[in-house]
Amino acid sequence: MQDTPKDLEDPPALDDYTAQLLWFSKSDRESVEEAIRRKDFDGLDGCAYSKISFINDGYCRSERPAQTFKPILQDLWHLYYEVGKNVPYSSPEQDKWVLHILKARGLGNLTRQAPSSHNGSDGDDNNNKFEIATTSAGFLWEDLPFFTADMTDFWVKDCATMSAAQRVNLSHFLAKLVSTGVDDNLCGIALLVFQDTFETVRSMGSLADQNNKDPHRTLHDLTITDLLPAAQAWLESASYKIIQLSDKLWNGLATVKQDETTFTKSELGRRSSAAFSPWRWMYWLKRLEEIKEEAKQAGEDALAKSVLDTMEGMLSVVEHTDTRVQRELEAVGNLVKNQHRFSRKAQMNGEVDGIQWDGDVGTITLE
Repeated sequence: MQDTPKDLEDPPALDDYTAQLLWFSKSDRESVEEAIRRKDFDGLDGCAYSKISFINDGYCRSERPAQTFKPILQDLWHLYYEVGKNVPYSSPEQDKWVLHILKARGLGNLTRQAPSSHNGSDGDDNNNKFEIATTSAGFLWEDLPFFTADMTDFWVKDCATMSAAQRVNLSHFLAKLVSTGVDDNLCGIALLVFQDTFETVRSMGSLADQNNKDPHRTLHDLTITDLLPAAQAWLESASYKIIQLSDKLWNGLATVKQDETTFTKSELGRRSSAAFSPWRWMYWLKRLEEIKEEAKQAGEDALAKSVLDTMEGMLSVVEHTDTRVQRELEAVGNLVKNQHRFSRKAQMNGEVDGIQWDGDVGTITLE
């Protein structure tokens, strides 16, 4: 990895430590992207741990405030972002990187002896005083400062230009982190995905047109089919967390601005304006059914089957919870066509029409 890229201006003064870190940042990110192209994930693993050690040593062996290390901390988040969107979501490699972040968070609060302690006499209580590494976005490492805000910015800036595979990889990566309880605010990205997929008027598209990276593409250019796999990733990998937040009428999003959508104008949307609610969850389920029907009419059977699997997953998960989402869904009755067919109990008891049985295995048809 290069240390002094030729295309940058002259380095800042030696006494401006933060400016020096910022100066190195561009070359650092370029070297990470080059390692991604080479698939050098072992090298990136070492690079990530080196950044963590650099911050720990730099803070503990100096009197610099933790905020000073923000540039290299954000370079670390950028490394995780690049890995998250480029490592296949179904691979053990991606799970290893999820664990990487959990280990960083598991370091707990980074502390050092308070400056006043160095001047205290023996036996002075000041000798036992410590200070926690505090940034404007929380404590290192427990709060993973700037992580959620940076991931949100990355998604907003890059989701349209990413390839379809990168969108789904990153969505699974972030959803896996959310499911571990890292930060509920990461679900703000899920909300953006759901709004763009289910609550925005756009054309259907086709699975045959799954796109590659395009630096000139905008969000307006994306079809439902372009975005749907990312939405499905969140509904699969963070299913319980999404239901949990919906149950709480959770609205604690600090990083996402909520605009008017087709949901907010709907009958279900008039029940609650919260970012997550039982009625919004139900709206997403209803939109999936509409997408499935439109896909069937267009001869997109693979897409229709994929959507049906997602609907079955949503209903199977909520069936095994004692939640407001489950109760509101039951109260509505048949929100989606033949809703009872998705009941696991009904399937196991053979009470459902439209299932093709092969021994003990049942497959729901598209009818």
